[in-house]
Amino acid sequence: MLDYTGKQTVAVDGKGRIAIPAKYRAIAAAQGSDKFFVTFNVDGCLDLYSDAEFRKFTEKLAPESAMDSKQERHLKRFLYSNSAEGIPDSQGRITIPKHLLDYAGIDKQVLILGVRERIELWNEQRYKAYDQSFPMTVEEVVENLFGKRK
Repeated sequence: MLDYTGKQTVAVDGKGRIAIPAKYRAIAAAQGSDKFFVTFNVDGCLDLYSDAEFRKFTEKLAPESAMDSKQERHLKRFLYSNSAEGIPDSQGRITIPKHLLDYAGIDKQVLILGVRERIELWNEQRYKAYDQSFPMTVEEVVENLFGKRK
């Protein structure tokens, strides 16, 4: 599996389109499709998945079941009604629906972060505030998750 890595800022045009970096489109194509899915992220940004990764994500988050619980039905309704698919046009752009751009506070610019199996789309100021407000340094997170080196 190829991972999405790196970050860059790109423009959002008047129609809500953003250019997906070529290296990210190549990863999706290597997974068998040029289709992307965009959906909300509980941290206040948007997640952009390749078709294959979106299927894995939704199966983990909301597996198919004949007898869904009330919570599962609620989550599925929210997830799927707040997701959109798009195939990049000849210039590598996809359209992000206005309600999703509004949710993430994205207007004229978007910060694109490669985060392994997905791409995150952020309002740059919101990302900086999120990053600065995180209660631990990266070093502390690594130590917490992986323990002290001996």
